[in-house]
Amino acid sequence: MFETYRDQGFMVLSFGVGQSVSGCLSWAQQFGLTHPVLADTNRTVYYAFSPGPTHYVPHNAVLDCDFVVLYTAVGYYEAQVMAAITSGLEDTIGAVHTPLTDTENTADPLIFDASFDTTSPFVSGYPVLAYNMDGSGSYTEIAMSPTRWTAYSAQLPAQPDGTDIYYYIDLRNQVGCDRTLPAKAPDNRYSFHVGADLIPPMITHDPLTEYAETYWPATIQAEITDNIGVDSATLEFRINGGAFSQIPMTERGIYEATFTGEVVTGDVVEYRIIATDLAQNPNTAYHPDEGYHTLNVIDALDAYIIDLDPAHNSGPVIRDDLQNLGFTVSYTTELPSTLLAYNSIFVCLGVYSQNHVLNQTEGDFLKTFLDSGGSAYMEGGDTWAWDTQTSFHGYFSINGTSDGSGDAGPVNGIDGTFTRDLHYNYQTDSSFNSYIDHLSPIGDAFSILQNGNPVYYNGIAYDGRTYKTVGTSIKYGGLYQQPSGASPSALLEGIMEFFEIIPDIPTQTPTIPVPTDTPQPPTATPGGPTETPQPPTSTPSEPTETPLPSTPTPVSPTNTAIPSWTPTEPTETPTPHPPTATASPTAVPTDVATATETPYPDPYIKINMNQTDFTAGDPFQLNVTVYNPLGAVQINEFIVLDIFSLSYFFWPSWTETADWNTVNLSEGYFATSTIFDFTWPENVGAADNLRFWTAMIKPDTGALYGSYDMVEWQYH
Repeated sequence: MFETYRDQGFMVLSFGVGQSVSGCLSWAQQFGLTHPVLADTNRTVYYAFSPGPTHYVPHNAVLDCDFVVLYTAVGYYEAQVMAAITSGLEDTIGAVHTPLTDTENTADPLIFDASFDTTSPFVSGYPVLAYNMDGSGSYTEIAMSPTRWTAYSAQLPAQPDGTDIYYYIDLRNQVGCDRTLPAKAPDNRYSFHVGADLIPPMITHDPLTEYAETYWPATIQAEITDNIGVDSATLEFRINGGAFSQIPMTERGIYEATFTGEVVTGDVVEYRIIATDLAQNPNTAYHPDEGYHTLNVIDALDAYIIDLDPAHNSGPVIRDDLQNLGFTVSYTTELPSTLLAYNSIFVCLGVYSQNHVLNQTEGDFLKTFLDSGGSAYMEGGDTWAWDTQTSFHGYFSINGTSDGSGDAGPVNGIDGTFTRDLHYNYQTDSSFNSYIDHLSPIGDAFSILQNGNPVYYNGIAYDGRTYKTVGTSIKYGGLYQQPSGASPSALLEGIMEFFEIIPDIPTQTPTIPVPTDTPQPPTATPGGPTETPQPPTSTPSEPTETPLPSTPTPVSPTNTAIPSWTPTEPTETPTPHPPTATASPTAVPTDVATATETPYPDPYIKINMNQTDFTAGDPFQLNVTVYNPLGAVQINEFIVLDIFSLSYFFWPSWTETADWNTVNLSEGYFATSTIFDFTWPENVGAADNLRFWTAMIKPDTGALYGSYDMVEWQYH
């Protein structure tokens, strides 16, 4: 309820008595608090308001604008607290002012506007604008005049070229609750320059140095600011030393642009960002200042180790063991700017007190990797039960049941999973074994590691179909082999198999013979997840208008046609490692791996979209990857556009009549086909909860071959 008073000059602070920063963040998230919750670890603030000798919580205090205590009491008595707040608000002054910025206008007066809200009248002559032209010495004061309601204004005559103005606003009311804008003026003050602008825009950009061919085209983002305003921003680039291209950058809070053109592994892209301002004689800035950034197009590496653990005694072990198993690996101790060069990430957070607490911004960034179809492993002693849960945590389907203690080990695998027959001892050193969270699986997640004594789970796996995750509260670097047992690398090997990432798959040239006979429908009518994929059991809310099919253009719920597209002829291009599929994790089929199953790589067909939320001008790319580790087989390849579970359009004809492509798969077959590749047009309305489904059906039996896949997407 306190939140409603914020705009009236009232500030709410909560203090977690004896709590850590992470504990306070978790408390705020649990109860949906948006005001600051500060850690009073040593009880300094608490003791100042509760001198004792007996101390209790909760304790509430209300201070006036001069920080004089109006109310203080143990416990929470709502009527008394609200009465003290109401009394305090009678004295406060609410103020809103947008500071003036540099201007080239030397002909017109300078206008200073602000709005004030106070229940006590201002002292005569106030509020005032205090200013000078040299930034030191005394200030000239002029009264601000009311214009309407709570709005006040003051103005200075037009100033000549080269003038610098320093100013602040002084507010005083009759009850003595005084303040300044900015706070603590004149030590703090606003300033701006009048005259010709010679300052170029400022460009902040974290350069891309590597990008996986699988995820091309890359999008460049930059923060661009200017003292009088940005006029334009441009991405300039060339591929393999060819002709330069320029693409306007769009401002969406930050500036961004997406490369055009085709690339393959080994290509080199040179690029720079150009920005101009609104000056009469425009100033131009470049990033980099000279030359161009170099972006190398690479095969997606198998794994990226993101070692945020201050002890760094687990991440390097994961790196070395994965490399010894034949996987391609990169390692960093900082959160990178992009993850679109990797098939999986391994995030190491450490254990208390040498641990990193994942914040919401970091979690949102890592979540995008899973949204793009990646797989993730994350380890941390406190991250599941003690630390604040981010959006990234939610993808692991892990419930942290207890904060635990330093009692980890021995660690055992779980029968029926890829960790069966794995048994390890675990380090007792505090950098490995301190406050080890106890875990339990949520929903269709399943336990993969169990502590021996005391018994609890410390490893959970989850197959989200469009992504896969493994989370542990122990550190991989703390595991060591029992006599006659498997090495810890066997655990990593199982995780990578679960992630469907296989090292050193030989490149094979696929053959797709033209059928000699007209393809016939399956002998059994496809239906359900065991045959032709169907939408999830939950039915999306019906659109305001039922979309009407056309050929080949469906109709969106806003009665605006989905843009027409020309299906691209499949170009079956083998790549060394199968990428994972792209989709939203919100719609999860029910037949995910459980503790009674052993997840191993099977034949599959997967969807890969470059993104799942499209607006005008965005590139739209849909790829489908087929993998067959088994013997030669003929299959019917289905791709279906599902519109609100009301209409279904079948590739390659994109009509509502069942259609498919017949393919002969050799043993070890792996290939990616481009189905769509176009730019999303203007003025096509909006639609949510659209889906692409894909599956392989055996023509002789109508049975599902391997796993099916689904991706949910939308446009606005």
